[in-house]
Amino acid sequence: MTNAGPIDMARLRDALDSIGTRYRVDDDGEFIGWWGDTLVMGFMVVGSQADILQIWGGWTPRPPVELLGRFVEVCNTWNAEKRWPKVYAIADDDAVRVRAELNVDCEGGVTDAWIVQQLTCAVGTTGQFCSEVEELYPEYPAWLPET
Repeated sequence: MTNAGPIDMARLRDALDSIGTRYRVDDDGEFIGWWGDTLVMGFMVVGSQADILQIWGGWTPRPPVELLGRFVEVCNTWNAEKRWPKVYAIADDDAVRVRAELNVDCEGGVTDAWIVQQLTCAVGTTGQFCSEVEELYPEYPAWLPET
């Protein structure tokens, strides 16, 4: 572990490797990891000073757009009761997309242990949210995209 320093993609990659994350690098240089069939997450450093850790998560099932209101309610309940991640549901073509986000300002520098903590917390809590949604909607396997 290092002393506090600026966050960058190399340190982010090292943290992902240290926790055994299975990931790929997309065309924009973002790390994309996945957990099972229903959770995909992206990790990158953004901002004009490259000092913001951005983590997003996506529940991969695509419920019918007619259920958007119900998913907005589920997300609003989660946001009212939990500190993170913040979750939301949006309509996309003919389906609902359920997303999670965590953006953290790292301007003052961070340690490697802090980066690992943010990653494990984001993955764990986003996974918890997805599990709760799956309990509410046991028909979710029918909504998984074809691969």
